[in-house]
Amino acid sequence: MGKFSEIITLCERATMLDQSDEKMHANL
Repeated sequence: MGKFSEIITLCERATMLDQSDEKMHANL
């Protein structure tokens, strides 16, 4: 379960980074 939860958090971080990148590009 520990590894599975870690994978989920990594995916969440990736999606959060993608969203922040989109916001930055939109600001540019």
